[in-house]
Amino acid sequence: MNPGSTTSRRTAIGVGRPGGLLTLVAPAAGDEGGVAHNRGGIGQRCSGAYEDGAGTFKEVAERFSVGEASVNRWVSLKRRTGSLKPSALGGFRGPTKYTDEGLQFLRDTLAALPGSTLQELCDAYEEEFGVRVHTSSMHEWVRKRLGMTRKRGSASRRSEIGKTSWRPAKASA
Repeated sequence: MNPGSTTSRRTAIGVGRPGGLLTLVAPAAGDEGGVAHNRGGIGQRCSGAYEDGAGTFKEVAERFSVGEASVNRWVSLKRRTGSLKPSALGGFRGPTKYTDEGLQFLRDTLAALPGSTLQELCDAYEEEFGVRVHTSSMHEWVRKRLGMTRKRGSASRRSEIGKTSWRPAKASA
């Protein structure tokens, strides 16, 4: 969309600056204000200019009034991925260690042996699937994915240290 075209909702304003003319885009009448984010616009032009041999990172950066490091990042991203599309933000991107089959195995194990400790569950899971997991991960899976909580025994039954029973979590109101 060209800022000067009739299809644009924005109005282009030419402003003189040393070394050339800078075009600013101001909101058109009735617009909510601000310049819309142009995905890949300046980055596309900068990386294209560099690839076409318009100069060094520094020269291209000065030409487009951006930082040298930005040109470097855009050119590198274009070379690595073939586009300037931003990558997804946050979150674990690796494969999960738990499968539906593994969660069913944990359900069955807890039903058969409700007094199992987290470490015993980790050991059983590793033996069954060949995947080592940490007790904190096991606790999260049992608590959040299976909805089970620990039930501690009464004072008379606490002679076995660390032994608890697992039960379905109470529904929160």
